[in-house]
Amino acid sequence: MSTETDAFTINLRDLSTVLQELKLYNTSLSSDFLWPLDESGRPLQNTGALQWPDLMILELNYVPPFLPSGKWLALPTPEEQAKIDEPNEGISSPDDIICDCECGFARREMVDTEEYHRFFTSMGHAARHMPRLKYIKFHLEHSTWLDISFRTDSDPITAEWHSRAIPEFTQINGLLKLGVFRLRVSTLSQTTLTPS
Repeated sequence: MSTETDAFTINLRDLSTVLQELKLYNTSLSSDFLWPLDESGRPLQNTGALQWPDLMILELNYVPPFLPSGKWLALPTPEEQAKIDEPNEGISSPDDIICDCECGFARREMVDTEEYHRFFTSMGHAARHMPRLKYIKFHLEHSTWLDISFRTDSDPITAEWHSRAIPEFTQINGLLKLGVFRLRVSTLSQTTLTPS
């Protein structure tokens, strides 16, 4: 869902510009929650209004695996999707198989990488306008389990990510590629960063 039609996201973004800490729990947010993006995922130009001069801590805890529009960010594997799509006369709707205790539940082990890429691009671009930023944390509350954090108040500056998603989501490109930090050393789950 675009923030053009998501009033909660727009108002929360505006409110966040005057805060020192923003800690959200169990809150579904649009992909471009912090910085508006165009259709292709590129950041829109700043009109000068989007600045976070005092924001030091940004925590998004237990983020649900869906957007405010209801679009899932955690997807079934192709095998699970085939089971869901398989015709069955005893099932009147796809929700019956998703919640059928006898057949088990459809597992959503994959992530919508495009939406996450948009989310982290938005976050990364916004971070460039947060001069006092010390800490960002993102935790997806789902079996795909996606944790991303970075600290600027440690030496060296560190970013970490852990994921159980298929394929493993190892991109923090939104935070890195926009020049917020420069990649210095990389391992599977931890990256050491230096300011750009």
